[in-house]
Amino acid sequence: MTTETSGQRVSRRRIVGIVAAAAVVVVAVVAILALRDTGESTDHGGGWIGPIDGDPQVIYEYHDASVAPEYHRSYTLTVWEGSARLVVHSYGDNIHDVTVPIDDAMWQQTLDDALDYSGTDSVENDGCTGGTADEITVLDGNDEEVVHVFMDHCGSGETVYIRSAVSSVLGLFDLATLTATDA
Repeated sequence: MTTETSGQRVSRRRIVGIVAAAAVVVVAVVAILALRDTGESTDHGGGWIGPIDGDPQVIYEYHDASVAPEYHRSYTLTVWEGSARLVVHSYGDNIHDVTVPIDDAMWQQTLDDALDYSGTDSVENDGCTGGTADEITVLDGNDEEVVHVFMDHCGSGETVYIRSAVSSVLGLFDLATLTATDA
């Protein structure tokens, strides 16, 4: 029969305590993963880049048609609580995709400014070519449009530039670099 010293009993208790603590952590991680919203948008690397289902969002689109198609630099800005994502398009391809964090005050101001366009009439293209257009959409938490305004700035005289609703967020991106052409 072997006898156990008090030092060995303490070491066993520590090991049992460490194993128990690790088990609690594993159970907590599994519970968090099981309960999270699986509707998240992610990039191919697994990083979170989009609003979770149920989050309201403001979507601003700039449509560039003022230059030859291969030099178009249109973009889509999606803003939601905590983040803003800018995707620059050129000639049918996404050439830049950048996401930045925003604070609660900027999110609330952007949402309020976009909601101010509720009831604004859209201005459609009157048949001219070679202009620009912008559009703003506010989606509630159920992906229902609360606001949708499209403004074509080609040959339509004075139109409202709805970009002002998202100007503070756009200022977080280096648009000059992101929309530059290599012509």
